[in-house]
Amino acid sequence: MTNLELLDILGGVRGKYILQAQQLRSREPYAHRWSWKRTIVLFAAVLALMTMLCGTAMAVSEDFRNYVFDLIGFFLPPKTETIMIEGLEEEIKYSSFGEIPDSNGPGFAIYYDYGGYTMTEENGVYYIRPIPIEGVDDSKYPPCEMVIEHSDTDWQTLCAQTREQMIPIWETVRDAAQYENPDRLVFTARNGASWDSPVEDHFFLPDGNTGCYHITARFFLEAAEGHGCRFSAMVGTFTLVTDQDMADVENQHTVRKEISDLAKDFAQSYFNRDTETIAGFLVEDYQGEIDVFSGGEVISDILVKQISGVEDTEIGAIHVMSVEFRESDQPDRLQYLTIEFVRRANGWKVQSYGLEG
Repeated sequence: MTNLELLDILGGVRGKYILQAQQLRSREPYAHRWSWKRTIVLFAAVLALMTMLCGTAMAVSEDFRNYVFDLIGFFLPPKTETIMIEGLEEEIKYSSFGEIPDSNGPGFAIYYDYGGYTMTEENGVYYIRPIPIEGVDDSKYPPCEMVIEHSDTDWQTLCAQTREQMIPIWETVRDAAQYENPDRLVFTARNGASWDSPVEDHFFLPDGNTGCYHITARFFLEAAEGHGCRFSAMVGTFTLVTDQDMADVENQHTVRKEISDLAKDFAQSYFNRDTETIAGFLVEDYQGEIDVFSGGEVISDILVKQISGVEDTEIGAIHVMSVEFRESDQPDRLQYLTIEFVRRANGWKVQSYGLEG
């Protein structure tokens, strides 16, 4: 059974579970709201899946979470960028979240500034909101938030309809204009000219099918160069996630898992000082001596990480893996076994390895 089939079984899995997977991997705090109905549905789906696979709850849960994180992380891996905020350069750390495609059409992925904002999902609508500042009473300010909604209406029609509805109740509603490319529209609405006058930027982006995504950035006039700029930068990272993208990530996940499993098995042979098994992993023309671990007898906290390499299975493709571990007599020191795999006609082989740290 493939991971795409797993996702199909868990049909209701959406963006908040992708966010949960990402946060479990990054160990960053996040905010969310669970409804009891969604909790029961998810629990039942996972329980059924675990029963079918005859696996342990921990193994299925961790593999699924890692896979879902890889999906969004493939499109938008964590990054740090410098942007202009209120006339000054500021370094922003971004992480990604999103929604996987389903029978209704493509999903999406987007970056958010996890150092200053939280993301929540409520009944299929996504919210990016500032993290409250201790000692600051936010109730005296107009709300600042970004809202991502999907609509079955096409982007141009929804843009026109939204402007028409806002014109009678907003003091200023600007004309719609292209945003970043011809297939995106934006308009701004504002009520008043005082520091706390509410402002809204409305973005409309086609979903690749017949509908669109409507993103609303809400802030107040004095925050235009703060929250307004940050929201605009986040909207600029929005991208669609299609079924083909899912298939590509499925292939990447399969390759990564295959090599990760090989790295774990190789490391175990290395720690066990099993030269015969190690020899079976090596390329046929390996010229060096077969080195084995010379440290303590008890190894713990083993973690396999991919260092470099594209998800490619062509002959000659190279992947570098790092196996992180501790030994019992040096519990405060992390060590790393670096393994370089190469694709040969008879599968993945180790062409070099060595200890670091």
